[in-house]
Amino acid sequence: MVKKKIETIEDLIFDRDFIELSVRKDQREINEFILLHSDKQEEIRSALVLLQHLNVNFHEVSDSQIKEDWNKISQQIETTKKKKRYLRTYIGGIAAACAVILLIIFFAPNSNHININEKDNLLSLIESGDISSDEVQIIAGESQTNINNDETIIQTQAGNIVVGNDPKMISTDIETEYLTVVVPKGRRTTIKFSDGTTVWINSGSKVVYPKFFGKKNREIIINGEVYLDVAKDLDRPFIVHTVKGFDVSVLGTKFNISAYSSDADNSVVLVDGSVEVTTKNSKGQLTPNQGFFINDESCYVKNVNVYPYICWKDNVMSLNGESLDVILKKLARHYGVDIQFSEKYAGEKYKGKIDLKEPIETVLENISVSTPMNYSVNGDVIIVN
Repeated sequence: MVKKKIETIEDLIFDRDFIELSVRKDQREINEFILLHSDKQEEIRSALVLLQHLNVNFHEVSDSQIKEDWNKISQQIETTKKKKRYLRTYIGGIAAACAVILLIIFFAPNSNHININEKDNLLSLIESGDISSDEVQIIAGESQTNINNDETIIQTQAGNIVVGNDPKMISTDIETEYLTVVVPKGRRTTIKFSDGTTVWINSGSKVVYPKFFGKKNREIIINGEVYLDVAKDLDRPFIVHTVKGFDVSVLGTKFNISAYSSDADNSVVLVDGSVEVTTKNSKGQLTPNQGFFINDESCYVKNVNVYPYICWKDNVMSLNGESLDVILKKLARHYGVDIQFSEKYAGEKYKGKIDLKEPIETVLENISVSTPMNYSVNGDVIIVN
């Protein structure tokens, strides 16, 4: 990578190599470019924000047209500077300048893709959802409706929200572009989207999705665990953004994502089809019976038995050597209780299956058969020792 002379943001947004770097969205390349020009980080990040919010197409223009347009735009930029407008206004003026320079660059808003600022806003929105509630919540701005556990939320083609045969929200009454489904601990639900995709949402999870999917893609944001059966649409990829900083892109497939903000370990496990997982520093393509595993230190792909990762949606926990502390954490989330336990048996390993339809007391009794432990229940708090 060659170091470039950068004086202002114009030097970047008029540079074809930099534009192509922005379009590729390869975080490793971007980080290398920033390190190479460490004294111009602010200009680089501002230029990336501008370019990644826009579509770029190239067209040939005559020299005379370039000269005429450049003179007009130069005057606009100079006027903008004199009026001391803020950076956003200045960038707006520069965006117009991109209509010229050798191969003309035409920018148009990408209304069918979640842009950087919008994604940040939606991540903030998903974090604000309260999972301490007793019921599943569907939130649209100031409007909210609660539904029972294990009910299915249906998004109609008209944008209405129906649960069973009961209309919960009418499209014309939904004033926000995005809705949030909050599934508290001890509860679960399912969403059937208007495109035919079905999403099972596990306990303690949140999903933000649009009132209508875009014409070019389908995008949602999650915090927690979901299993997706994505309806195939070759013209509109389905993209899942996670609060843990990785994204999953598919055309039509079945897969599981575990991405709780409170968990160090996260995963994407593919059942059928193909998915692409993108993190800040890497990218991986999965084939069926493979998993992409991510934590704070590394990410890797390996072959897996998918059943233990997806059986939660059938009220089963499959154990293949999991330790007691991991099992109790999952049980606490599933049943919506606080389980406090001694470290004495935390490392005990288990194999087999747990029927999650059974009461938590029955599950603990079954575990105590192989581990000499006792427990006491005080409301929503269970103490294991």
